[in-house]
Amino acid sequence: MARVTIISVNYKSKPLINVLEHKIDPARADYIVVDNSGDFVPVRATTRVVNAGGNIGFGRACNMGVENSDADVIVFANPDLDMDAASLSVFVDFSCTQPAEAIWGPFIRDGKGDVVSLFRPGRAGLAFCRRALTEAELERETIETVYVSGACLATSRTLFQQLGGFSDKIFLYGEDLDLCLRAHDIGAKIYLTSSVELTHHGGGSSTRLDRFKRLFRSTKGHYEFFRLHDFGRIAAVINALHLASGRRF
Repeated sequence: MARVTIISVNYKSKPLINVLEHKIDPARADYIVVDNSGDFVPVRATTRVVNAGGNIGFGRACNMGVENSDADVIVFANPDLDMDAASLSVFVDFSCTQPAEAIWGPFIRDGKGDVVSLFRPGRAGLAFCRRALTEAELERETIETVYVSGACLATSRTLFQQLGGFSDKIFLYGEDLDLCLRAHDIGAKIYLTSSVELTHHGGGSSTRLDRFKRLFRSTKGHYEFFRLHDFGRIAAVINALHLASGRRF
């Protein structure tokens, strides 16, 4: 049976990760926390902590986690996922049976209860179209897409290393899309599975300032992504704003 490592990145998320620790069965998966804020203390002896030495960004921290694992399958899991122990176990078991040349993730419900993903081509000259999955799509066991959210993304260690991991040129936001597109370009399959449904609470903000900061960071990260993929500056700004806004079109 394939060996699995689950990796989370800590940036001032200790309480959330401590909760997640209790949901991971050490017999099914190892757990590595890459500590970007230097304040993480595990509550379980089986949790391995890797000190990043500072806030090095999401992608680079994930790469560091993989460097400290020799598992066959890697699962990246955000601390703010609403994921119970049973769902996590099902996803780990599912991941053990997937092909090496693939990237996959669960259905993640948003605040409206929809499963939203990106598809190509986009509309009005945009690179991508964001839309909710249809009822017919939701009934399938898997659905191919161009994007799996880094909030919960799994792949083989072999493919991840073949791709060179997440780009170290993107600090935050867009690194998951970049990984998926590079994988697709070499023939890997990118898909979501209905076998597990989760809710992601990321991006919840209590003030307008919080929302503005998140929009700014997301736009910056996606701009870096589009520039890496040879978009001109104006096209990169327009497409980055589209993805950062979360608008469905």
